[in-house]
Amino acid sequence: LVRELKADPGTRDIPVVAVTSYYDRFTKQNALDAGCEAYIVKPINTRTLPKLVSEVSKGRSKSES
Repeated sequence: LVRELKADPGTRDIPVVAVTSYYDRFTKQNALDAGCEAYIVKPINTRTLPKLVSEVSKGRSKSES
């Protein structure tokens, strides 16, 4: 789905954050290769999540792993 979004001129600039609890099946590299701007492994750190979302929305790629 992310690859399709990033291939479409109308949606390519929408930032995508991958969230997974299956880090062994869907790796950070998989997410970045697909076009995600960031990657988060559950459980989510609720203290750092707002900062990550802010960074991604400003066009800065960050990941929490």
